[in-house]
Amino acid sequence: MTVQVATVPSKKSFDEIAGLEGYSPCLQGAARLLMSLVAKGDHKLKGARPTDDDSLMYNGVEPAPVSVQDYLIRLFKYGLATPEVYVHMVVYMGRFRSRTSIEFHSYNIHRLMLTAFTIAAKLRDDVYYSNKYYAKIGGIAVDDLNRMEHAFLTHCNWELFVSEEEHAMFTDALMDAQRAPSHTPTTPKAPLPKSNPFRAVKNNVLSSLRKLSQRSNGSSQCLST
Repeated sequence: MTVQVATVPSKKSFDEIAGLEGYSPCLQGAARLLMSLVAKGDHKLKGARPTDDDSLMYNGVEPAPVSVQDYLIRLFKYGLATPEVYVHMVVYMGRFRSRTSIEFHSYNIHRLMLTAFTIAAKLRDDVYYSNKYYAKIGGIAVDDLNRMEHAFLTHCNWELFVSEEEHAMFTDALMDAQRAPSHTPTTPKAPLPKSNPFRAVKNNVLSSLRKLSQRSNGSSQCLST
């Protein structure tokens, strides 16, 4: 039976990292928001494997039996990035989603998170690490990360600039998600309930993507190292 990431119980808690340097409650909001989108994507798949040619690069052979929360905690512990990187990661994932037909689901969520995190770390932090290191902590081959990074940037049209206003808006949205009651879908094939506490946050974040600045960072080179 195929693993549904939306129903994989988390083995780690944000309490484990709350006292570490660089921690932000936005991490918990990001995990909740992404989990909500994965549940929706899994529902659309209806138990089938994704077949969209554009998405195949980002898909694992099988979904990793690791929750979004546990994976994000791993990125935080070993990625050694500033809190702003995780906000940028969500911004970039939102831009990617708004510019493609690719849904977030159990087959691709971990790889897309890692790719967006890698790009965000390089753009936001003065000190960052190599793709080889990020691939190691993310559990994939560095060649795969290099290919996904380039494709992700192309899908986003290399529009990587995040204004202070946009950063603040996404931070507020993630904080709202963090404060929302916890929600874990129990039946992955069922549609999300209308009362889903993440719906408003998700819609707020995704609708904001339509209003993004068209400014680009002007880069024409791949960020792969």
